[in-house]
Amino acid sequence: MPATWITYNGKKILHSDYRGFKTIDKKNELLETAKQSIKMIQESREKVLILSDIRDCTFNSDFMDIVKAEFPTEKVEKHALLGVEGMKKLLIDSLQKATGHIPDIFEDETEAKNFLVR
Repeated sequence: MPATWITYNGKKILHSDYRGFKTIDKKNELLETAKQSIKMIQESREKVLILSDIRDCTFNSDFMDIVKAEFPTEKVEKHALLGVEGMKKLLIDSLQKATGHIPDIFEDETEAKNFLVR
């Protein structure tokens, strides 16, 4: 399952794994992972730590529309992104402007997790 709760150093983290969703045949999986992640955040009783892995992934306009409209920024304590490079940087910038949510960007998964649990 691409969106799961993991525990790292005793802290609960929502791991949204979008790796490999880069072809048209993976479009539905990309959208389902986004919807599933948003639902898990909304259902949480407390603010959420999020690790989103977007390495080897291509976004589409449907994904951007869902995140812009439904992402519950107020329920996020910290958000770490892995795999932001090239055009993804521009897309992340547009999401930040639309939602007001600014995730921290990392290249290394361990560094991202350590940031989240600090």
